[in-house]
Amino acid sequence: MTTIKLINYLEENARRLKEIGVDIQRIPINVGDRHHNKLGISFRVSLFEYEFSIGFFQETFDREDWKIAQTKLKSWCSKDQKKVSSKVLHFLLENYQGISRNKKINQILK
Repeated sequence: MTTIKLINYLEENARRLKEIGVDIQRIPINVGDRHHNKLGISFRVSLFEYEFSIGFFQETFDREDWKIAQTKLKSWCSKDQKKVSSKVLHFLLENYQGISRNKKINQILK
């Protein structure tokens, strides 16, 4: 799953994920001025002992006139501030309840 598809998944399923206990925050990105700005969205997701950050933004910049404006799209997915595949986060989100249950059972059995 690509980073952009996972962001769409988070947008569509944020409420359900919160209901099952996933700590998730949606953070809009909107900074800059008329000559240089960034627009996008990011999510902070806490799962088990990990902190994930995933997001994207479109950066637009130009010198003084908009005749030669340039745009770049940047995206990321990280776990504890280290780059990670968005597939890892997607797997943990899809299997959160089962993994959580197994962790609790293992703690009881110790």
